[in-house]
Order: sequence, then structure tokens, then C-alpha cells
Amino acid sequence: YMIEFSTDRNFKKVLYSIKPKENRLLLDHAAIRGKVFWRVKGLNAEQGLESSWSPPWSLSVVNIESDD
Repeated sequence: YMIEFSTDRNFKKVLYSIKPKENRLLLDHAAIRGKVFWRVKGLNAEQGLESSWSPPWSLSVVNIESDD
């Protein structure tokens, strides 16, 4: 599968695109802050097939600072 992240619900500018090799994803990407939209689509490399993009979902990325 492929996952894309954007600050735009219509994904006119994609911030980050990845094809994870596992069914989990940990992002360490400093450019992503605030409200972020993400979508996913299925890929089948063996048959050269791919699904349509999912509807966009959103999440909020915040910067948490410690007092250490």
C-alpha cells in the first residue's frame, strides 16, 4: 500500500509519500505540523494493480516540549 500526507484536503501539495514494507508506520518528519490529512491506497506489484485513494482522514500534529 501507499500512504500520502498533506496539509491540503485535496492533496495538491504532498508533504510525504511512502510505501511501507510493514503494516505500521512511524514518522519522524519535522516538516509535518498542525492539521495534516492522510490517505491510503492498495498496491499489488505482482499484478500491476492499485486501488483508488481512500477518502482523506485528518490528524493534528503538535510539538510537545518537556521541562527537562
